[in-house]
Amino acid sequence: MSPDSPPAVVLGVDPGSNATGWAAVRRERGRFVLVGAGVIRTRRQDGVPARLLAIHDGLAEVIAGVQPREAAVEAIFRHRSSESALRLGQARGVALLALARAGLPVAEYNAMTVKKTVGGHGRAGKPEMVRVVARLLGLAEPLPADAADAAAIAMTHMLHQRVLDRLVVDVGGVGYLVRVTARLGGSLSGGEAVTLHVSTLVREDAITLYGFATAEERDAFDLLREVSGIGPRHALSLLGVLPPAELAAAIARGDERALTRAPGVGRRTAGRILLELKDKLPATFQPAAPAGRGAAGAAGWKVAGRLSFSSRRMRPA
Repeated sequence: MSPDSPPAVVLGVDPGSNATGWAAVRRERGRFVLVGAGVIRTRRQDGVPARLLAIHDGLAEVIAGVQPREAAVEAIFRHRSSESALRLGQARGVALLALARAGLPVAEYNAMTVKKTVGGHGRAGKPEMVRVVARLLGLAEPLPADAADAAAIAMTHMLHQRVLDRLVVDVGGVGYLVRVTARLGGSLSGGEAVTLHVSTLVREDAITLYGFATAEERDAFDLLREVSGIGPRHALSLLGVLPPAELAAAIARGDERALTRAPGVGRRTAGRILLELKDKLPATFQPAAPAGRGAAGAAGWKVAGRLSFSSRRMRPA
């Protein structure tokens, strides 16, 4: 894709015999952007053929409008009722037909995969997923539940197509697997030179590297991990949404809502961060502070090299 080409749009579809949710999503500068979303509703009084036609024609109209490059659909799952499973299968069938007739590559993801990828865990319920999707898309108002599910499916596909939170950096012929924020991972391309500020987590069974664009991000990561109950995943999630200066400002003003924009960070976790870092984090990121100063101290280091993942999928480590 040339630099002037618009970002690719992925169409997520959540089929249903009564309501079929759809959402078109693209990525810009490492962030998800909503192109459009809605729900195709059928009339209960209509017969099955008419309802299936409404789903097909509705999706065809959506495809013509948003011009997606790829599509993703929720995979079929078990139903207690064979009748419900049959109705869902019919709706999925016409949805897949509409996507195939448009020549779109179609991927399928089960509900558990979508919840783990977007919601952070497999037990996320509908209200939580609606909130998480709204945060990830930067929406002032949440989408209808069916459209939010479709958006989550689209984002799952995009995250699975390109592993945004881990990179392989080639340093003198040696590949280092480095975990990064999705914001940083989405801004880089395979083969380009990169310098990362690295924090190292040593455990009995593994040594894990976490890379950041600046020393301040690395220091913020290490400080966040000092908060009780905050692990590397939460720290990366927060820094993927809030750069250090914004994080410091949010903590200084006690802005719990800003912290809960990060996937997987709820009110209780945000409250602990505000309580334990209230007098520590803002002072760490004064403009005059030298790079590398802060929690990481002498433990921080740099790695410089070239990214060895392709633009579509990371090179196997």
